[in-house]
Amino acid sequence: MELAGSEIPVDSGRDNYNFGLLPEVAWVQVMQYLQLKDRYNLSMTCQSLYQHFYHPSLWSTVNVNLKGGATNFSLSNTYIPNSLVQMIDKFGHLFQKLTIKIFGHVSTFDDDSRLILTKLSEVCRLESLTLEAGKLITQFDIGGFPPFKSDIQIFINFINNAFRLKQLNIISWPMYPELFTQNNLNIFNAIVKNEKLRELESLSLFWRDDSAWSEREPLLPSPLFLMTFLPDLKKLTHLALRSPMLSEEILTMLSSPDRCKLKLLQVYVTYSAFNHAFQIPDISSDIWKALALASPELEVECSVMSQVPNTELSLLLCPDMPLTSVSFLPYSRCNGQIIGSITDKFASSLKHFICYADTSDVDVDLRYLVSKCSHLRTLVFHGNIKCSTVVAMAMQKSGQWKKLEFVEKKLDTFDEEEGDDEDRDEAIRKNEAGEYILVGLHRFHRHDDNREETIEQMCSVVSGVMGYKWTAV
Repeated sequence: MELAGSEIPVDSGRDNYNFGLLPEVAWVQVMQYLQLKDRYNLSMTCQSLYQHFYHPSLWSTVNVNLKGGATNFSLSNTYIPNSLVQMIDKFGHLFQKLTIKIFGHVSTFDDDSRLILTKLSEVCRLESLTLEAGKLITQFDIGGFPPFKSDIQIFINFINNAFRLKQLNIISWPMYPELFTQNNLNIFNAIVKNEKLRELESLSLFWRDDSAWSEREPLLPSPLFLMTFLPDLKKLTHLALRSPMLSEEILTMLSSPDRCKLKLLQVYVTYSAFNHAFQIPDISSDIWKALALASPELEVECSVMSQVPNTELSLLLCPDMPLTSVSFLPYSRCNGQIIGSITDKFASSLKHFICYADTSDVDVDLRYLVSKCSHLRTLVFHGNIKCSTVVAMAMQKSGQWKKLEFVEKKLDTFDEEEGDDEDRDEAIRKNEAGEYILVGLHRFHRHDDNREETIEQMCSVVSGVMGYKWTAV
């Protein structure tokens, strides 16, 4: 449909467009990209935009961030800012996807804050709920003050009152033993008691989807405890948990024919050699085969947080696991042996390989990974790597890459020096002047005068392969 020229005056300058004639759907879409403060400022410019500010779709997804206590060894208070109180009071009934995050420890709410959150739990019609109730609790934290029962009850109310919830993410929860053993303060028991949560499709327990540091040995529910309520959630197609919570019994239960077929299983791998509860679970090949047979579309994603020995990691990363994504977080360990093992085991299934760990001397192994994994579409590597390796891998899959990411300051613009390939472990050699030098120290201190030019050339080649302007981060 064409509009008459008089309705939208168009001159040579862009300033002469009458943006007030844009339809509501266009303005609402623009507002969705703005932060709340900017969205409000925009709404105050005219009556029309003020009305758009109240559009229900703008309030379907909301994050509530609160500041808790810096420590639990002293009592502190959490207050909800007045602006947030007003937002919840006006738009709380429109919330459908809610995230509540408390930075630090769960501390005491004042009466007004407790009242507004209780009201929110009663009026919102949540389809997705994400709870990050303070930091993860460790054995050390048990010696401090646990949250008051009335403060824990605020969060439990969201579970008790949920009636259309499809996705529940519990990133952290105050797992104090004295609270966990009380049924009315146990969030997992609340899940069991609310029969409407039997329709839950996605459940994430203590999983993190970012690369931030997490407690290595937090207090977690045991696999035995999970079996008290997971079997009742038969509609689950997505389950995320930490490796100490995984067992053969849970995977066998997920393979049951009376359940919905699982599509995504995410495992956050934590390990401690000195804590039996944080050993890598030993899952047999037959268990993984049965699960894959029961759920043909199943994809398994693993994020490795701890420094796990190669032999221990191999126990979990069994060849019969339908692994499609593996991530090594910043404080984990990723070396050539691990990369080679993953390549040999999952060449036919791996789609995403992500490494934030401080890794070096794995150029050959990464090339092998890219050449063998036919479905690999994402490669994120924040370790040391040569520019020539980046170019070779980019060209190897040409336009098939969805994401290719490397860190500019970790790029090595030097080609292999003569003799390096023959003996990687060489410690001392003679230089051109006939002097003995330490090879490792020489490599560390060498400087490339053409570094910027080399990186620019590399980016140009990769951009041509990717089909858009590509740069290292």
